[in-house]
Amino acid sequence: MNIRPLILTIFTTLSFFAAQAQPLSVRVEHKTYDNFFLKWEGKLDKGINYWLLTDEAEFNNMLGIAQTMGSTTRMPDFTTQYVFAIAAPETRMETYLTIKRVEIVDEKDVNIHCILMENGNKQSYTTKPVVVASVPKSPYVKNIVFFDESGKEQKRYNLEKLSKEKQKENEKLQKEAEEARVKAEKAAKKEAADAAEAEEQDNVVDSKAAARAAKEEARKQELAEKQAREEAEEAARLEKLEREAKIAAAERKKADEERRKLEAEKKAKQAKLEMERMEREEKAAVAERERAEAEAREMKAQEEAFENARKEREAEKEELRKEREQKRKERKARREAAEEEE
Repeated sequence: MNIRPLILTIFTTLSFFAAQAQPLSVRVEHKTYDNFFLKWEGKLDKGINYWLLTDEAEFNNMLGIAQTMGSTTRMPDFTTQYVFAIAAPETRMETYLTIKRVEIVDEKDVNIHCILMENGNKQSYTTKPVVVASVPKSPYVKNIVFFDESGKEQKRYNLEKLSKEKQKENEKLQKEAEEARVKAEKAAKKEAADAAEAEEQDNVVDSKAAARAAKEEARKQELAEKQAREEAEEAARLEKLEREAKIAAAERKKADEERRKLEAEKKAKQAKLEMERMEREEKAAVAERERAEAEAREMKAQEEAFENARKEREAEKEELRKEREQKRKERKARREAAEEEE
């Protein structure tokens, strides 16, 4: 029995599942931004330091623009890009700091591989090496992961966790703004009550006291107008935060829908591949059975031919034996006839 097709089928199936188990890694082109310096005053660790910058305020708090003659500075787009920065501590050594490569693994991790090297040349001034870069956003990415030059993971940002922290921070700012507004209203009411009481007292004093009351009223009016402007600005800020929260919620909803759609397509594709694999295996099994039956029929035909040939040889032997016996009888009969004649 020829088992080669069966072995080939098993090997193909194992190769398919082995390929499915391998992580899917896709290289992603990254964009770098020039003319930025690190103005963050925090302490830098030895080697490479890593940051994921999620909005313009965080970006401006971390980095400043180094103005140079005749150059223009491009700003990253935080709505369509993951923006990040890497930096090294202040040094006099000539330092090479760059992004080696960026890849997406299993559609969920953006892996950023960085390199830091010093060539041994000492400079007359100190620098803080910094690189600012970005990659396009994807609705399926869950983590931003930084690796050093040896491929060891150094820092991981969970995007869902960051989003929740941002939401909590926005809620905290709204709460603080509401508390400030209530406090301002109480202060205004207290000032109004104090002013009313002062006005009643001023009604019984002389014209000098009345002038002081008018001056106090003007001051209160000015404070009230200032308070109104601050409240209007605070209301505008809160409205902006609310709009941004709605946009973020819509983006999350769209990302979730796209993720569910992709997962459904992926499952359908896997089911189709599994069905095709089962059909191939069934066809291979049918072919193997047909081949085995053909071999059995051929073997049976050979056995029947062999048996027929054996019977023919036996028949020939029997014929020869009969001929020899006949001849022997004839010789005996002639001998006996000759003896009788004698």
